[in-house]
Amino acid sequence: MKTNDEIRTLYDPDNNRYYYATRAGRELIYFDEQTPDESGNLKTVEEDVALTRDEIRRLGGNPWEIIDALTVAPLLENWEATTAMMDDEIREEVHAKLSPCTKEEFLKAYMEAHEEAFGEEFDII
Repeated sequence: MKTNDEIRTLYDPDNNRYYYATRAGRELIYFDEQTPDESGNLKTVEEDVALTRDEIRRLGGNPWEIIDALTVAPLLENWEATTAMMDDEIREEVHAKLSPCTKEEFLKAYMEAHEEAFGEEFDII
């Protein structure tokens, strides 16, 4: 199983560049473009490089895994803070509809319901 960092990292062999996902938008995912220095350490050469889902697939990445790594994984890691920031009514509706379920299933359903209700993505930041 890949780690969160492995999921967020793409390699472009044609240009010897690495891309590390930093945030996701509605249509694009944003990356820090990195290149190895003489010692082999990665150095950021450009920030906020936007790649489409098709470009990500061309580089061997899975856009949906990357989005999960950027959005869902941090929320699951901070579960108490995440649930404290949820709308009580939506949280209870999702709980009544899905229970029993995993935290990830619950969170994804809550995120969809939150966006539908408020017209914006759920985030604790």
